[in-house]
Amino acid sequence: MKKYNISFDDITTFEVNLINACNLKCPLCLRQSNDFKNSLYYKPIREIKLDHLISFLDKLPNLRRAVLMGAVSEPTLYSKFFEFIKYLKSRDIVLRISTNGSTHNPKWWAELGTLLSKDDIVRFPIEGPTNELHSKYRVNSSLQKVLENHKALKENSEAITVAQMIQFQYNRKYKNDVKELAKKEGFDYCTWIKCYPSNDYIKNIRPEKKIEKFYERYFNDNIFKKEKCIICDAYNRKEIYLAHNNYVYLCGVHDEVKNSPFQKWKASLNENLDEIFKKLNKQLNSINNDICRSNCNTMCYNVGIYFPDYVNNLKTGDQYEINYFSKELTNIDEQKLKLI
Repeated sequence: MKKYNISFDDITTFEVNLINACNLKCPLCLRQSNDFKNSLYYKPIREIKLDHLISFLDKLPNLRRAVLMGAVSEPTLYSKFFEFIKYLKSRDIVLRISTNGSTHNPKWWAELGTLLSKDDIVRFPIEGPTNELHSKYRVNSSLQKVLENHKALKENSEAITVAQMIQFQYNRKYKNDVKELAKKEGFDYCTWIKCYPSNDYIKNIRPEKKIEKFYERYFNDNIFKKEKCIICDAYNRKEIYLAHNNYVYLCGVHDEVKNSPFQKWKASLNENLDEIFKKLNKQLNSINNDICRSNCNTMCYNVGIYFPDYVNNLKTGDQYEINYFSKELTNIDEQKLKLI
């Protein structure tokens, strides 16, 4: 397998999980699984130490983008959120924030808006045009509160805002209604994204049937284990992931998966920079494992290619097919190349 190497000055993007807390109980979120509920990941509630975080980021000279989302947490619950945003903007780092939009109050969101610039993006979920549909998945969320918080941010900022709808079997027929609601509420874009396959389906909160069938065939035939080309989207994007407990990984998958082989090479923000990147390179050169194959190769790339997401520009009416994931053009057969 090809030998990879990354250094501190290669990194242009970082994703950070600021805190291990969330105010919602979305049914398919990993937070609701028994493994996570019983793990130390959530007990007690902890957050990344701001001074350690800034000290580390100061050593990365070429940062251009920060992704604040937290795969199983809500970033705006971080106690020093505004302080962190001000630091990032002092370095002209572009922000990508994904939030459930259900925290704090409009005054807080208005203040956040004043800190953001025109190239920043904030994503808010709208899982249906009514509160009943929205809160069916976004348990403990109020659609009205999401819209009020979005309005407060938008009225005080030039930042781009996106209404994001996950398409489940129960809400797919309402996607155009969500688009019209988003346009009415002043969002810049509306995006429809797929529900990925899961082992924790609840009634009709599940993907389209054709996605389920593709996923089942892919795994039943062990196709993911036969692929020679292993994707590392983090490497392709020159990105690293910082966990709430001050650890550094190539990507968030290996923070979330209990038995990840990367756990033995997790680096602490407090370590020497050379030691951190020595461990990251050990992770990078160990991507030939089933976790990387099943996540990036299968879920992100192959499911993503065959079942793309869509984004709508609400000002121009244009619709685009999007795929967030990249793949090295090596060992890819001609048929797949036509699909890229």
